[in-house]
Amino acid sequence: MKTDPAIANWLPKGFLRQNDHELNCEWFYLGNKRFEEPFFDETIGICLKHPYNSSLFKIITGMDEAVILANQLPSIEPSAFIFHTSRCGSTLMTQLLSLFPQNIVVPEYPALDQLLRLPLQGFIDQHNQQETWVKACIRLLGQIRFPDEEKLIIKLDCWHLAFFEQIAAWYPDTPKIILYREPMASIASHLKHPGMQAVPNLLELELFGLNSAEIDPANTLLYLNQIFAAMYGQIQNIAANHPKVLLLDYADGVEEMFKQISTTLQLQLDTTTTQRIKKRLAYHSKRGVAKYQEENTPMIDLTLACQEAYSQLRHYKNGYPSTKKQG
Repeated sequence: MKTDPAIANWLPKGFLRQNDHELNCEWFYLGNKRFEEPFFDETIGICLKHPYNSSLFKIITGMDEAVILANQLPSIEPSAFIFHTSRCGSTLMTQLLSLFPQNIVVPEYPALDQLLRLPLQGFIDQHNQQETWVKACIRLLGQIRFPDEEKLIIKLDCWHLAFFEQIAAWYPDTPKIILYREPMASIASHLKHPGMQAVPNLLELELFGLNSAEIDPANTLLYLNQIFAAMYGQIQNIAANHPKVLLLDYADGVEEMFKQISTTLQLQLDTTTTQRIKKRLAYHSKRGVAKYQEENTPMIDLTLACQEAYSQLRHYKNGYPSTKKQG
């Protein structure tokens, strides 16, 4: 019987900078925990209760060693990357996909975000370190921990639209899916429950093609209009250059979105999974214990630029400009 590598069931919790070019990896132990929570930091929080993770002693290695360890593991290559604009059904889609036992579904993994954003923080040179580190991180996410696992689905953060070209170059044959929603509902959601991208200067403005002179930190509504207009513009550029990308608008309905994602991933629904999906749809995507209730979207002021960016995006279907314009 083959002995499991020492790194089996371990993942990077985060990365510690030594200087402008050196990075260390801090590890945490998964045990037999599957990725079931709406966001990965919730999964980490649960795992931190394990004795291996609650010890005063932390497991830390250099990045070269982390790459070597990652390459020792039997791992699944990514089956799809899910990009999105936030508050557009992406969390619900990953929650439904996680009901298939053959799927490893990773929702917004903080360590991956940290690696992608390193160059924006004046760290890492232009050689192959970032690609090597990101691929090692993804290989660790795809480690085969349960015998029924076949697919690895990674949902990125909404600001990772800025890294679409890099990810497409690193994984050219992996399907890319982009989810979005009309701005009124999305912005209203952020005004009620702000995400990181709703707080000016919390993220690098370069992610959205903005600079500090263009924003007013005191005007959250205007800032959100600018952010969403930028993300819609990023999706237009992606769709124009990548005709095979799958674009899904929340306006087309949750069931249609899930149907197209399932088709892309070639998922087969059995009776048990169908029942689990029907049950999951009755509850809130982020608060699984709360019954889902459709909320009325309050009227908010949208800039013309934001409205037009969304309207133009609706002219695309699966990467091609549609000949029939949609409202």
